[in-house]
Amino acid sequence: ALHEVLRDPAVAHRVAETKAGAEVRVLREFMQMMEAQPDRVAYGPRHVQAACEQGAVDKLLLVDSLLRAQHVGRRAQYVSLVEAVKPSGAAVHVFSDKHPSGEQLGMLSGVAAILRFPLPLDDMWEAEAQGGGGGGGGGDADDSSSSSSSTSDDGDDDSDEDGRLEQGVRA
Repeated sequence: ALHEVLRDPAVAHRVAETKAGAEVRVLREFMQMMEAQPDRVAYGPRHVQAACEQGAVDKLLLVDSLLRAQHVGRRAQYVSLVEAVKPSGAAVHVFSDKHPSGEQLGMLSGVAAILRFPLPLDDMWEAEAQGGGGGGGGGDADDSSSSSSSTSDDGDDDSDEDGRLEQGVRA
């Protein structure tokens, strides 16, 4: 229902000049890209970190609650990610977790990226799992996500016993 309202030209015009409008536009771009060209997006801490290491991040999307996480290591991980993408000219979009667009991003782990060029991240992970190396984001990305969690700090996350966030599979 919200998506229909936000697509209404009259509503879109009023929202366009606000920060929330920019959030809606970039999230819409991400969702369209995920559907049309899934190799041009990344989401989840592991995939986004690997894309960052490859210099592929064009736009970083991040829920503000990750930058306010109570766990210092988790917060530092996302601050470092923001600092790592800026020198390459990537745009950083911080979404309010109180806005529907931030809530929607939160359902995708709270961190995502639109990439400059296609990067078959799933193929890299499969090659690693089969012992092929895969290059460019293997063990380092794993180590950097060791303190990752979902966007809430209520302890109800998808982490395993090492604190590693279980990654979803892109459709």
